[in-house]
Amino acid sequence: MDFAVMLSEQAILERLLKKDIDIVIVGVEHLSHRMKETYDLKTIETMTDLIHQHNKSVYLNMNALLHHNQLSLLEEAFGSLNELEIDGILFADLAVYQVAKRYDLQHLLIYYPETYLTSDEDVRFWKAQDIKSVIMGRELTLKDIESIGKQKIMPLTHIGHGYLNMFHSRRPLVENFFKFTKDEDPETIKDKKNLTIVEEIRDEAYPIVQDSFGTHVYRAKPLASFNDFDVIKTSIDTFVIDTLFYDEKEIIEIIDDYLAFNQSKNKAIINKYASSHDDGFYHKKTIYLDGKGEGQ
Repeated sequence: MDFAVMLSEQAILERLLKKDIDIVIVGVEHLSHRMKETYDLKTIETMTDLIHQHNKSVYLNMNALLHHNQLSLLEEAFGSLNELEIDGILFADLAVYQVAKRYDLQHLLIYYPETYLTSDEDVRFWKAQDIKSVIMGRELTLKDIESIGKQKIMPLTHIGHGYLNMFHSRRPLVENFFKFTKDEDPETIKDKKNLTIVEEIRDEAYPIVQDSFGTHVYRAKPLASFNDFDVIKTSIDTFVIDTLFYDEKEIIEIIDDYLAFNQSKNKAIINKYASSHDDGFYHKKTIYLDGKGEGQ
């Protein structure tokens, strides 16, 4: 199983490259959702050369949901990708797939829909489209992941650690809130990563970010996979650590802990994350209730 790490900021790259990870995921300017930093293609070219010098792979995160007026940016990016010699492309919008086919680059694509890929039938469909890999839905239970893994017909990727996005709106909701309350200049809070929102009926604070793509709300606690790592690593091919909201020290510690845990299961590592993280949906089946309170 390979370890992939989302690059949070360029300043940490050289430290990441000293670790025994396999893949660095880099955000593309104007084409990436939910990355702390994104980069223009010239900067990515320099970073790609450095990453390859350390015998690691480079994946580009191009998972933004695009409007028609953004398609020219997509075309421009693909026009340069052959020169960059990148190893994979994460995508969610099907426009990326269509453009990739025109450039004969669909074999680099990794479908990253966040919630939609939930069965081996989905995997079978994307296998027929000749893409590189798929990232399984973030709300799958451990049993679901194991079941899909047993039927695996193409490489499977899994977001195994980090804050999971649970809501996205194109509306500038944070900006609108501060315009209404007049507590703070709305312009000063765009792209801030230290804001939270609290629901009246819950005692949890959810991280919330507004950027050029709208407003994103995340689960209150980040996911950690240590409790179920033995099952996960036998079911998937690539394990992704999402670094959003972590500082440099925390990122390095998380990577070190997974690398150590992969070699030898360690109760101390499990306990280290017990209060600050949770198991996500591994043991929590997602259901919808009808008006009578019955699951569907």
